[in-house]
Amino acid sequence: LDGATSGDGFNLLRPTTTTTRPTSTTTSTVVPKEDSVGAGSDDTTGTGTGTGDEPAPGSATTLPAEGDGEPAGTTDPGGSSSTTAAGDPAMITVYEEDFSEGALIAGRWSIADSIGNGGWGLLRRSAVAVVADPSAAGGHVLAITARPGTGAEAGQMVSGAVRLLGHGLTHGRYSVRARVDADPDGATGGVVLLQPTSAGGAAATSDEIRIIETSRNRATRSPVESTVRWVGAGGTEPIGKAHRTADGPVSAAEWHVYTLEWAADRLTVILDGEPLTLTVDPARIPNEPMDLAIRLDALDTPSAPGEQPTLSGEVRLMIDWIRIEQVNSGSSS
Repeated sequence: LDGATSGDGFNLLRPTTTTTRPTSTTTSTVVPKEDSVGAGSDDTTGTGTGTGDEPAPGSATTLPAEGDGEPAGTTDPGGSSSTTAAGDPAMITVYEEDFSEGALIAGRWSIADSIGNGGWGLLRRSAVAVVADPSAAGGHVLAITARPGTGAEAGQMVSGAVRLLGHGLTHGRYSVRARVDADPDGATGGVVLLQPTSAGGAAATSDEIRIIETSRNRATRSPVESTVRWVGAGGTEPIGKAHRTADGPVSAAEWHVYTLEWAADRLTVILDGEPLTLTVDPARIPNEPMDLAIRLDALDTPSAPGEQPTLSGEVRLMIDWIRIEQVNSGSSS
């Protein structure tokens, strides 16, 4: 891993002020509650492939209709305030979600229903839910839960993955407040990432931007990493960097606000106000529309290489809120 250096140079996307967390959801039409579901539409069966501790985040072709850190400038000890600047003339908010409806809205999300990445485990709709949490921005969080399979799924780990539909951008700012349970069994990897819209989540060798990556440090989720993977002459190549502060490595098992700033000439992930530059090489930065995906994957384990991973209990990945912004082409900033 490279060191957690912030790089230099001026970044037009970097916010200069801080405001409170989002209080509204997407501006797209909300369907009636009877059409709301704990998960969106299914993904068909697919098998992404990964290598070592770097699983491919894509799963299957999508069918239609489907913290203790404190951000700079806030006083919230749980990191629940956004690092996004309100009224930033350089950016336009195109999507906000705090799960206040209490369910995922049909047609807004795709939910995987497939064999897991590399053949490890199963991805099921039953693993995805919006659950009540009074401390969350909208009173609810999106929870993806990995668990030991039962009945017909016995001997398999069951987990889940979702993909946001209809908001594939090329460049922009993506903010999430998230946490991933520590996993003493070392069998799961939680990831929040961007993947090409054209791939529909199916291509394991396509470019990716992993805003949150936890598959390498599974037991403690520390340090949490951010990674960009691009297709080069030798295949898929990664740049991964770990988030550290003066107090030590940052753990994804605590709530944090993560903000990806994706420009044509720079990739930066800001964790609770601390920037980490992934790359300033345009050749290593994806330059096509990409969708936001959230996954909790079963992984091959060193204790039982080649065998299906097992869990002794439940592991959860939780999302408090999401905000997506695009560059305001009419701004002179």
